[in-house]
Amino acid sequence: VFILPACLLAVVSIEVSPQRVPSVARDAPPVAFLVERADASLQSETVEIMRLAHAELYLASGFPVADTVRVVYVRRGQSFDSVVGGRFPDWGVAAAVSERQLIAIRSPADYPLNRSVRETLRHELAHLHLDALAGMRQVPRWMHEGYAQQFAYQWVFGDDLLIARAVFVDKAIDLRDIDGVNSFAGPRAQL
Repeated sequence: VFILPACLLAVVSIEVSPQRVPSVARDAPPVAFLVERADASLQSETVEIMRLAHAELYLASGFPVADTVRVVYVRRGQSFDSVVGGRFPDWGVAAAVSERQLIAIRSPADYPLNRSVRETLRHELAHLHLDALAGMRQVPRWMHEGYAQQFAYQWVFGDDLLIARAVFVDKAIDLRDIDGVNSFAGPRAQL
């Protein structure tokens, strides 16, 4: 049985006003965001997105992500697997490796991301934050993805209909099976 700390459940449901974040960003513990393989504009944009997202997570939970977070943009011709240290699905856009405080993201200069850099970085930072909140204990994949999607504002109009339709036609994925999402085909993984 997995018992979640009360603060974790509270953070999942808290939405912090984006207008409040810049004023409290200075109160969040400092985090060094090291950005690799990005041009100056993308590097600056990445640091700003990460700084504000970290402040928002800290404001909601009172818990920092880490002292240092590396963000590596993977360019065409580079092996994503070599950066994240494992098998990465073809349909994947980004990955968080909590043990290394690393976010790897396909470079938007070389790959269509299907979502904004901001949304993608917020999603991956939420994975790092959830692992930090859980003390690096294993958290079920469904909790990880729900937490990250909530924080990145990825649950959009129509997603509830997609899930309802999958349940209706008996194509919903059992929560126990979500841990294997990286082995799913793209369309099934998106569900």
